[in-house]
Amino acid sequence: MTVGHARPQIEAMACLASAAECRARLSEYLNQQPGGDLRTWLRAMRQGFVDFIEAGGPEGGRFGPGSDRRFNEALARLRDRIQQQADEISDRYKLAGLSLPEHEGWPTGP
Repeated sequence: MTVGHARPQIEAMACLASAAECRARLSEYLNQQPGGDLRTWLRAMRQGFVDFIEAGGPEGGRFGPGSDRRFNEALARLRDRIQQQADEISDRYKLAGLSLPEHEGWPTGP
Protein backbone atom coordinates (compact mmCIF):
# COMPACT_ATOMS: atom_id res chain seq x y z
CA MET A 1 0.00 0.00 0.00
CA THR A 2 2.85 2.38 0.59
CA VAL A 3 4.38 2.20 -2.87
CA GLY A 4 3.17 5.17 -4.88
CA HIS A 5 2.90 3.60 -8.30
CA ALA A 6 1.16 0.74 -10.05
CA ARG A 7 2.15 -2.73 -8.90
CA PRO A 8 2.67 -5.68 -11.24
CA GLN A 9 0.04 -8.39 -11.10
CA ILE A 10 2.68 -10.89 -9.97
CA GLU A 11 2.53 -9.18 -6.54
CA ALA A 12 -1.22 -9.72 -6.22
CA MET A 13 -1.06 -12.91 -4.16
CA ALA A 14 1.36 -11.36 -1.67
CA CYS A 15 -0.91 -8.30 -1.41
CA LEU A 16 -3.94 -10.51 -0.86
CA ALA A 17 -2.13 -12.43 1.89
CA SER A 18 -1.12 -9.16 3.53
CA ALA A 19 -4.68 -7.83 3.27
CA ALA A 20 -6.00 -11.00 4.89
CA GLU A 21 -3.53 -10.57 7.76
CA CYS A 22 -4.55 -6.92 8.22
CA ARG A 23 -8.22 -7.89 8.19
CA ALA A 24 -7.57 -10.56 10.84
CA ARG A 25 -5.67 -8.13 13.08
CA LEU A 26 -8.39 -5.51 12.80
CA SER A 27 -10.96 -8.17 13.66
CA GLU A 28 -8.93 -9.04 16.78
CA TYR A 29 -8.99 -5.38 17.85
CA LEU A 30 -12.71 -5.17 17.18
CA ASN A 31 -13.30 -8.28 19.31
CA GLN A 32 -11.90 -6.27 22.23
CA GLN A 33 -15.06 -4.13 21.95
CA PRO A 34 -13.58 -0.66 21.45
CA GLY A 35 -16.16 2.08 21.64
CA GLY A 36 -17.20 5.15 19.73
CA ASP A 37 -15.17 6.53 16.88
CA LEU A 38 -12.38 3.98 17.28
CA ARG A 39 -14.80 1.16 16.53
CA THR A 40 -16.13 3.06 13.51
CA TRP A 41 -12.64 3.71 12.13
CA LEU A 42 -11.47 0.13 12.68
CA ARG A 43 -14.58 -1.26 11.01
CA ALA A 44 -14.12 1.04 8.00
CA MET A 45 -10.48 -0.01 7.64
CA ARG A 46 -11.37 -3.68 7.97
CA GLN A 47 -14.07 -3.27 5.32
CA GLY A 48 -11.47 -1.81 2.96
CA PHE A 49 -9.40 -4.97 3.31
CA VAL A 50 -12.48 -7.16 2.91
CA ASP A 51 -13.44 -5.32 -0.28
CA PHE A 52 -9.91 -5.73 -1.66
CA ILE A 53 -9.93 -9.47 -0.92
CA GLU A 54 -13.37 -9.86 -2.48
CA ALA A 55 -12.21 -7.95 -5.57
CA GLY A 56 -9.57 -10.66 -6.02
CA GLY A 57 -12.25 -13.33 -6.03
CA PRO A 58 -11.96 -16.94 -4.90
CA GLU A 59 -8.31 -17.90 -4.47
CA GLY A 60 -7.37 -14.50 -5.95
CA GLY A 61 -8.45 -15.65 -9.41
CA ARG A 62 -9.60 -12.21 -10.55
CA PHE A 63 -6.07 -10.93 -9.99
CA GLY A 64 -4.57 -13.59 -12.26
CA PRO A 65 -2.51 -13.06 -15.41
CA GLY A 66 -3.58 -10.07 -17.47
CA SER A 67 -5.32 -8.39 -14.53
CA ASP A 68 -2.86 -5.56 -13.81
CA ARG A 69 -5.55 -2.90 -14.21
CA ARG A 70 -8.14 -4.69 -12.05
CA PHE A 71 -5.55 -5.38 -9.37
CA ASN A 72 -4.27 -1.81 -9.30
CA GLU A 73 -7.77 -0.33 -9.25
CA ALA A 74 -8.65 -2.48 -6.22
CA LEU A 75 -5.37 -1.54 -4.54
CA ALA A 76 -6.01 2.16 -5.19
CA ARG A 77 -9.48 1.87 -3.61
CA LEU A 78 -7.94 0.17 -0.57
CA ARG A 79 -5.28 2.87 -0.24
CA ASP A 80 -7.92 5.59 -0.51
CA ARG A 81 -10.10 3.99 2.19
CA ILE A 82 -7.19 3.58 4.60
CA GLN A 83 -5.93 7.11 3.89
CA GLN A 84 -9.41 8.52 4.55
CA GLN A 85 -9.57 6.80 7.94
CA ALA A 86 -6.02 7.86 8.83
CA ASP A 87 -6.92 11.45 7.93
CA GLU A 88 -10.03 11.35 10.13
CA ILE A 89 -8.04 10.01 13.08
CA SER A 90 -5.27 12.57 12.52
CA ASP A 91 -7.74 15.45 12.30
CA ARG A 92 -9.65 14.33 15.37
CA TYR A 93 -6.60 13.95 17.58
CA LYS A 94 -4.34 16.54 15.92
CA LEU A 95 -1.76 13.89 15.01
CA ALA A 96 0.76 13.71 12.23
CA GLY A 97 -1.06 10.97 10.33
CA LEU A 98 -0.11 8.27 7.95
CA SER A 99 0.42 9.85 4.58
CA LEU A 100 0.58 7.33 1.79
CA PRO A 101 2.50 8.38 -1.34
CA GLU A 102 0.39 9.82 -4.12
CA HIS A 103 -0.79 7.22 -6.58
CA GLU A 104 -0.11 9.13 -9.78
CA GLY A 105 -0.50 6.97 -12.82
CA TRP A 106 -2.67 4.44 -11.02
CA PRO A 107 -5.76 3.62 -12.99
CA THR A 108 -8.96 4.98 -11.54
CA GLY A 109 -12.58 4.54 -12.40
CA PRO A 110 -14.14 1.81 -14.51
